[in-house]
Amino acid sequence: STEQLASSYLNLALLQVDTKQLEEASKSYQRSLEYAQHVGNVELIGVIHLNRAELAIKQDDLTTAQTCCSHALKIFGRTGDENGIAETYKFLGCIYARGKKWQQAERVFQRSIQIFEECQNLLNVAEVRYEYGLMCIEQGKKEIAKWELNRALDIFSELQAIFDVQKVKAALEKLSSLGK
Repeated sequence: STEQLASSYLNLALLQVDTKQLEEASKSYQRSLEYAQHVGNVELIGVIHLNRAELAIKQDDLTTAQTCCSHALKIFGRTGDENGIAETYKFLGCIYARGKKWQQAERVFQRSIQIFEECQNLLNVAEVRYEYGLMCIEQGKKEIAKWELNRALDIFSELQAIFDVQKVKAALEKLSSLGK
């Protein structure tokens, strides 16, 4: 069915992103979006926009990422998908941080953490705290960065997310090498 094609292309795109085939992933997301729009699967359309935003961030295409986040936020707002809204805020935080729009980034990171905590989505709480911590390092806010990264480390450790534990430890080491 057309709906299965939409899901299949989405899964293919996710695999392509994981294997660093970013241009191919972009095309697969586009095909997935076309099929999802054809059948009117609003939830899937929101998920596709969110994943396209993440890909665009990886490609440093912040304009596309922002547009995809806007589409996703509208959809998740209509469908009441709190996790989708929080995930979109996380990506907006990353976009704003890359653009050095610190206050906007902090606001959406904080809102994302709040929603994920309300949804008891600990993995995503940790991911946002990690991203927020990285932004604080870049700003020179070492104490806040240390606090956020340690909260992320606690959660990732509790969840036994080994890869994530390693990346947070690397960020904490970078932070300690910067001195006081």
